[in-house]
Amino acid sequence: MEIQDVELVGGRRVVRFRPGLNLIQGDITTGKTTFVRLIRSLFGSVPDGLPPEVDLLTAIRGKVVLGDAAWQIYRPVTTTANAPVEIAEAEPPPGREPIAVRLPAAGRERSYSLFLLERLGIPAVSVPQARTKPTGTLVPVTMTDWLGYCIIPGDELDSDVFGHNHPYRDQKRRYVFELAYGYYDFEAAQLNVELRNIELQLEMLDREAVVRERFLADTPFADAGTLLARIAEQDAALHVLRARRRTVAAEMTEATGGQELRDSLLAARYSRDELAVSVTRLEAQLHDLADLE
Repeated sequence: MEIQDVELVGGRRVVRFRPGLNLIQGDITTGKTTFVRLIRSLFGSVPDGLPPEVDLLTAIRGKVVLGDAAWQIYRPVTTTANAPVEIAEAEPPPGREPIAVRLPAAGRERSYSLFLLERLGIPAVSVPQARTKPTGTLVPVTMTDWLGYCIIPGDELDSDVFGHNHPYRDQKRRYVFELAYGYYDFEAAQLNVELRNIELQLEMLDREAVVRERFLADTPFADAGTLLARIAEQDAALHVLRARRRTVAAEMTEATGGQELRDSLLAARYSRDELAVSVTRLEAQLHDLADLE
C-alpha cells in the first residue's frame, strides 16, 4: 500500500506524499495525531472521540496504490458500517474504461474492507470471538484490525499494540500477529468451523424435539411406547386384511362361470359402444336428409 495524496473534504486541506520517508512537523495540538487517525479512517472504520473540528469534514479523499494499481477513494467521515465508499481506478490501461464501484464500509459480504484485503493479498478470515471457545461466535478480521498495527499514533503504542486496553481488540491483535507471521493454523480453524456447524445442527434437533414433545403432550401420541404398540397392532390388522383380500380374489377367480361372465360383460360393453356410434351416425344422416328435403 502506498499513499500518494490525502484530501480532507470540507477542511480545505490536501497533503501530498513523496516516495520514501515523509515527516509531518508541527507544534503540539496542531492536528498531527488526528491526521494520522484520519489516514487510518480512509482505509478502515472512523474512530469515535475525534476532536470537534473533525465534524467540519464530510469525507476523506485519497489516491493510493494497492498492489500494482492506483485507485481514487472517497470515504465519508461517518461511523456507520454501511457508509458507501466510492472506489475508482486512477490510471486504467489504454482503451479500457476505469473500474468504479461503490461498496459499504464494512460487512461480512462484499465490502470495502474485503476489497482492500483482496487487493493487498491478505487472507479474509473469521476467528472465534473468544479463544476459550474455539467453536463459539466467529468475527471477521477486518482491514481496521490490520491498520491498528500498521498506522499507529504515538499515544496508542503502549496501550493498543503491546496489549490492547479492550479485551475484544486484544484478541484481534493476537490473531493479526498470528496471521502476519504464519502462526495461524488454518486447518484447525476449518475443523472448528465444521464442529460448530455440527453443534448448531444438534441444537436445532434438540429444539425440534422439545417442540414435538410440547405439541404431542396430552395426546394419544405423547408416549412413544404406547404409540409403537398401537402401530404394531395396526400393522397386524393390515396384514390380516391383505391376506383376506387375496383369499377372496382367488375364490372369485375360481368360481364357476366367473371368468365367462366377465368376458361376456366386456363383449356386451363393446357391442353397446358400437351401436351408440352407429346410432349417432344414422341420426346425422337423417338430419342431413331432412335439410336436403
